[in-house]
Amino acid sequence: MHTKILGFDIGIASIGWAFVENGELRDCGVRIFTEAENPKTGDSLALPRREARSTRKRLSRRKSRLEMLKRLLAKEWGLCYQDYISVDGELPKAFSGTNLTNPYALRYEALERALSKEELARVILHIAKHRGYSNNNTRLVGNDEGKKKEQGKIQKALQKNSLKVAKYRTIGEYFYKEFCEVWIGDQWIPCKEVRDKSTESAANGEVGNTMAESLVIKNPHHAFGAKVRVIKPIRNKSGAYENCMLQADLYRELELIFARQKEFGFPKIGDSQSGQFLGDCAKQMRDCTKQETHKKGARFSLTKEFLDEIFQIAFYRRPLKDFSHLVGKCTFYPDEFRAPKCSLSAVEFITLSKTINVLTYISKESGEVYSKGQYEQMLDSVFKAVCEKGGA
Repeated sequence: MHTKILGFDIGIASIGWAFVENGELRDCGVRIFTEAENPKTGDSLALPRREARSTRKRLSRRKSRLEMLKRLLAKEWGLCYQDYISVDGELPKAFSGTNLTNPYALRYEALERALSKEELARVILHIAKHRGYSNNNTRLVGNDEGKKKEQGKIQKALQKNSLKVAKYRTIGEYFYKEFCEVWIGDQWIPCKEVRDKSTESAANGEVGNTMAESLVIKNPHHAFGAKVRVIKPIRNKSGAYENCMLQADLYRELELIFARQKEFGFPKIGDSQSGQFLGDCAKQMRDCTKQETHKKGARFSLTKEFLDEIFQIAFYRRPLKDFSHLVGKCTFYPDEFRAPKCSLSAVEFITLSKTINVLTYISKESGEVYSKGQYEQMLDSVFKAVCEKGGA
């Protein structure tokens, strides 16, 4: 029977070929070409496009998440939705002004006093915007050494920061006390020192020696509404991960804030740090008469259904895409699907097949014949070593 076989071996930088006719090699060769990767870094040429696309998706999803929260808060608490929307690139009205409290100070104060609905809305939006790393984000993906190195930095930062945050009730309190200063009297004092002084002095009945210490002792909650400034960068710069936080810790922080606000009787009408609370509410209602939610009124209670909706939006993660329909059928068992490479059966099959092929080749070259017992002994030792190492 006259047979012709043309075979190809396709790689990332070359294509090998061979032509066999009637069992005889007629011709063969190879074509070498430039790899489709950056010659300096070895990265794919499509990497810049892929990273830009990933950034666009991430920003778009974050924007949609915040928009949904703003609409929900405006509906439930009678806030003016337009005050939280940026127009022509300008800062939204709710986030502009000279008397706004630092968001990290608000996250701390949420554990100490009742916030107004505007203040609590800022806290919720701030946590939802910077919601930390989830467990899925910290897993190594692929064999790229650069990615592994980057993920290693993130893992190390998360572990280090978890130990630091453990000394405080929440992440917001940690950033407020470790990264901020408060203006007392005529000087800036680190928030951590102020809090420690006020707690210890008040407990011991001591009198401060300086003006700042006296103010601290007389009013332990003096920092509420005082000027606060950030002395160390909190946001990470590109390629830096010093202040990475786990999403689970931020989730717990928001839970604790809601629990504390319930204890304080949120909302505390007329006791807002922003001033003229009732007047502002009335003005907002007049400005937003076109919104249907304000026509119906709004409730201020922190119901379980409302809080569940807040958490669902703030920490929503898109489920992973299902690729089960792309799994092919097994060559040896046509009625069953192929096993993934990470499964134990696949590891066993690859290990056994490679070992048997190697031993068969050695037998042909050396003429040595292995008994069934020798085969089984060598296969067991190889498979044991593979299992201990974690891969074939």
